[in-house]
Amino acid sequence: MSRIGYPVMLDAVAELESRNFATTAGFRNTKQLLAGMLNISPTEAGTRVTQAGQLSTRRTLSGEVLAPLPPNTAAALAAGEIGPAHVRVITETMNAIPANVSATDRDAARAELAHHARSFNATSLHKIGQRILAHRIRP
Repeated sequence: MSRIGYPVMLDAVAELESRNFATTAGFRNTKQLLAGMLNISPTEAGTRVTQAGQLSTRRTLSGEVLAPLPPNTAAALAAGEIGPAHVRVITETMNAIPANVSATDRDAARAELAHHARSFNATSLHKIGQRILAHRIRP
């Protein structure tokens, strides 16, 4: 899938999830719906659902639109500057940060990863993420 098409697909997945379309269509959840309808692995379907939840705009119960959780990553993805592999590396790196790390340090790590993702391939970005985890993140 192209870098331009991927964010559009994630927005569609987020919409399916927000409307609980999967159960209406007879599936257990959106992950199962995607796996069945797109003939992709459950792992890939789960990744798309997770990324859609993180990178698409969100709405409050009153309908107010909220920015994506990682705004720098979402902006880079929407601009086609990074692709799905970059998002996967950023997500995996952020998930590896211990829970007791401050929000400020988490935000700095997320912004740094999004910045470097624009210039490096996913393999190099993974190495950068490992360095961040080893040297920059302090509980």
